[in-house]
Amino acid sequence: MIQRDLSWVVKATAGELVGNPIVIRGVSTDSRQVEKGNLFVPIIGEAFDGHQFVSGAMERGAVAFLWKKGLSMPDELKEVPHVVVGDTLHALQSMASSYRHELPMKVVGVTGSNGKTTTKEMMALILSARYRTYRSPGNLNNHIGLPLSLLQIPEDTEVAVFEMGMNHAGEIARLAEIAKPDVGVITMIGEAHIGYLGSRAAIAKAKWELIDALPSGGAAFIPSEEPLLQELTLPVGVDVFYFGENAGADAQLVRYEASPPSGALMDVMMGEKLGVATAHANLPFPGKHLALDALAACSVAMWFGIRAEEALRALSAYQMDAMRLAVMQLGDRLYLINDAYNAAPSSIEGALKVMGDLEVDVRIAVLGDMLELGEHAEELHRKVGTMVGEYGIQELIAVGDMAHWYLEGASDRLENLHTYEAAEAEDATNHLMSRLIHHLEQEKTCAVLVKGSRKIGLEKVAKVILADFPGHEQNSH
Repeated sequence: MIQRDLSWVVKATAGELVGNPIVIRGVSTDSRQVEKGNLFVPIIGEAFDGHQFVSGAMERGAVAFLWKKGLSMPDELKEVPHVVVGDTLHALQSMASSYRHELPMKVVGVTGSNGKTTTKEMMALILSARYRTYRSPGNLNNHIGLPLSLLQIPEDTEVAVFEMGMNHAGEIARLAEIAKPDVGVITMIGEAHIGYLGSRAAIAKAKWELIDALPSGGAAFIPSEEPLLQELTLPVGVDVFYFGENAGADAQLVRYEASPPSGALMDVMMGEKLGVATAHANLPFPGKHLALDALAACSVAMWFGIRAEEALRALSAYQMDAMRLAVMQLGDRLYLINDAYNAAPSSIEGALKVMGDLEVDVRIAVLGDMLELGEHAEELHRKVGTMVGEYGIQELIAVGDMAHWYLEGASDRLENLHTYEAAEAEDATNHLMSRLIHHLEQEKTCAVLVKGSRKIGLEKVAKVILADFPGHEQNSH
């Protein structure tokens, strides 16, 4: 965690010091989470102005703060040490960039339409066996979260892994300017945020901003089956490594076999550029898309000098997040796949595949709206609806304003599919529970998938299932 005096902050932000140049330890932008010794940075957002919370932050233990030049300041704050800056957000980012410049570590940046957080977590787990490794907590991956993550890094860190997200072109370029990555990983190109960017080609170009930022001697890890990325130009001196199922990929997934309900078998083959190797793993989580995330993480680990078998062995201890494809067995006849964190067409297909591999009598998919798809929303919801029949789904509960497109897409493929359209999570829950009780009373085995964009709130559905069927075991260790 950063520990510097305010003279350093002044230099990093081109600000003006008021009061004593005391030492700050750590930085916070949330007055509710301030820790003793913090520098408080008030951010001006669409719905609030953090300057209103500076006094509260000082009461909770902050020792100094930033202040936007030109704003009126309460009298009780004028004698407290602070730095006046032109823009507090830009100042936060400048501090993070300066701090990163002082640390002799390697930085890995991870982006992609899906799989960013999972790949980051897998990578950090593997690298931590050999290096003092830091990874950005949770999904702090935007213009505020990434700088805050950087400022939390211990000074003895050898490798830092950061997730980089975006909604618009130019955003990853700014994150990369701050974090200065040595290694860039693109997990995949899907349709997430296509409503803002307009096409998959534009999404690919926006993700490529990470690769464009790499220095000579850096390394880019790219999915081998994505032609949109292979058409883009690498920076001079950057090595590229392809991972995927293609023969000839630098890191190839040569076998994937589901091992329901809790995992999968995976064989990989690494080419000459990473050091020729083959390795086998018993993964404690299901889903080929997650196996490809694991392959990307292992590829980067090999670039850092870790053997393939060592990397895959480390993943045997990997634990999925509670709302990221967490497969839970509830008693003898019910499985819950809680993947309610977010949703896009590619990630829903991956989750449907996982449920399709479970040996049960009834498979029920509870799917919420996919947001930020813009003019492509109808087309992509219908596309997902047509997928339902491909993985043995017998019932579809669609939730949200765009639910009818799921159902219309499914009806084009399936005549005997039981469907239900719900306006919100509570309605979906009530219908689902009645269906589950019906099937379980007939002694049928059931699997339920819960997945949708976070704003739809389908975690409420999973919460009710877990409450009504206690004693569950989470199989995605």
